[in-house]
Amino acid sequence: LACPTRRPQVLHADAEETLSAQAEVLQMITRHVAQHYPEHFEPARAGAGAEGPHLRVAVGEFKRVLPASAESVPSSATPLEAASRLVQEDLCLMHVAPSGEVRLVAASVCFSFGNIKLRAGEAFSMERLHRGVHDFAGHIGKPAERAIARLKPEAPLWRTNWSLSFCDNYEPTPDRYILNLEKRARLFPHAPVTEWDGPEGALRRLDARGVGDAMHLKVEYQTLRRLVEHPEYALFTIRMHICPMRDVRAEAAR
Repeated sequence: LACPTRRPQVLHADAEETLSAQAEVLQMITRHVAQHYPEHFEPARAGAGAEGPHLRVAVGEFKRVLPASAESVPSSATPLEAASRLVQEDLCLMHVAPSGEVRLVAASVCFSFGNIKLRAGEAFSMERLHRGVHDFAGHIGKPAERAIARLKPEAPLWRTNWSLSFCDNYEPTPDRYILNLEKRARLFPHAPVTEWDGPEGALRRLDARGVGDAMHLKVEYQTLRRLVEHPEYALFTIRMHICPMRDVRAEAAR
């Protein structure tokens, strides 16, 4: 978010009609973390020239004082960005139309998928967002939209999915797509293709390093919550976890 070249690729939250819903998201998250993790989040005085409530954040080596309400967010930022700096989850604000159609209208996504600028906005329905997902329209799309349309603020949903990857990086890199060189060339046109890429390259990696080191388990923990003050919106969060398969085996053996 602080990098000028990466920021437009991970943040889309400037639509004015979404700002009040973003403010509710920030309020909800600050209230939650202060209540459940007081050892890491506590109220703090704003710095010189700053207004509104803030939180002092201390998690390991990470120590910051961050805005805790829309009133304390700097004019150069948005409430959704402020919320995303408080938690490890990627945050997606979805608009739920009376018809049940769901669209991604604001997001801060640093890890889960790439180039948010090409995915967010009123033109992007769930079906269009997931057109690269195998048979999404046939088996997943309509049930997902129905589940979101029926969401109640007091009854959030959660789910997980998992996949295997040759990449252990949380940011999009060429190694995420060694089995799909066409997509890799589209996303990373300057990445060289080596003997370690493509299906044959994947087999070489397995032969050289073994499954335990070459392959990684990637799990996404996702939540869906309808907002209280802005019930036409739902918050979708994604928290990615990646670990080498050798660690999975060690955990299973405990």
